[in-house]
Amino acid sequence: QDSLETIAWSRSAATQEGEHAAAQSVAFDCLAFRTSMQGFTDRLNSKLPPDLRVLNAAPCEAPGAGGKAPPPAAQGHRFHAHYDAASVVYEYAVPSAFLARVPEAAVAGGVHSLQEHMASFRLTKKQEKAANGLLRAFITGGTKGRPWHAATWEFRRFTDPHRVVAEYGGNTRVSVKAAACGRRHVVNGVEHTCIQVEGRGFLCGQVRRMVGLVVMLLQGRSKAPPEDVLQAALRGDPSVQPPPAPAHGVVLDRTSYQAGEGGALPKEGWSDAYSAQQVESFRNKLILPHVGAPQATGVMCRWLLEAGS
Repeated sequence: QDSLETIAWSRSAATQEGEHAAAQSVAFDCLAFRTSMQGFTDRLNSKLPPDLRVLNAAPCEAPGAGGKAPPPAAQGHRFHAHYDAASVVYEYAVPSAFLARVPEAAVAGGVHSLQEHMASFRLTKKQEKAANGLLRAFITGGTKGRPWHAATWEFRRFTDPHRVVAEYGGNTRVSVKAAACGRRHVVNGVEHTCIQVEGRGFLCGQVRRMVGLVVMLLQGRSKAPPEDVLQAALRGDPSVQPPPAPAHGVVLDRTSYQAGEGGALPKEGWSDAYSAQQVESFRNKLILPHVGAPQATGVMCRWLLEAGS
C-alpha cells in the first residue's frame, strides 16, 4: 500500500471480488523512460498474468484551471483516473430469461428446470422494452421528462448499509446518465443480455442491487406497482431492500475522459487506449466464458430462487 501511495496510484472505478473489468484505467507516476509507449506496455504485460492485460499507455497533462479540485487525498496528482473521469460504464450480463416472468413450473422445478428454461429462452423486443421502462427510473427517479443531469437520486438502499456513513459520510446520492439493455451474447446455449449503466460516483454494489431489484420486479415479487417500488427505493425508503445480483455478472466496461469534466486529461495517444477490437477480444476470450459457464448460471438460478422466496 505504501508503494502505491508513493507513485500516486489511482484507478477509474472499483471492481469487487468476483467482478470483471473489460477496460480499467489506472494512473501513476513513474520515472522518464527511453523506450516507446508500445515497448513500455510490452514490458508491463511480460510481468502480468494472461487474464490481466495493458492495452495502451499515454502520458498525462497537468490539471487544468477549469477542472474541479480532487479530494485532499488526491491533491498533487498530475492526473487522477477516478476524480478526472467524466463517466463510467458498467455492464451486468444477466440471463435474458430473468428479464421476463419465469414460468412457475420452471421455478418449482429448481435449478435444473431453470437452466433448461434459460437455454430455450430468447428475449423479445416487447420484453426488452418492459425492462428498459423500469431501468429508466434510475435516470429520472421515476419522474417523466427529467434529464439525467438535472438531479441526483438517493442510492443508499443500493449499497452495504455499513458503508453509508463509514465510507460515504452519509452522502449516497448518485447521478445516473444511462441505464438500458444493450448487446446480447449466447454462451453455452444461454442468451445473456448486458444491462449497461453509465454515471459517476457509483457506490459499492450499486449496479448489482439495481439489476437485482429490476429482475425481482419483472418476476412480480412485489405487491406494489414496480414504478412505486423504484420511486420509494430512490427516496431511500428502508422498506425497500434490493437483493444484490451475483458478482460474476458485473463488467467494468469503460471510462470516459472529456475536457471540462475533470482537472486533467491524458495527452495525445489516449484516443487509442480503448481499442474496441482489443477490448472485445479480451471480453470474448476471458470474461464471457466465465459469465456463461454452467456453474455461473447455476449460481444465478439459486440466487433467483433464494432472493424471491
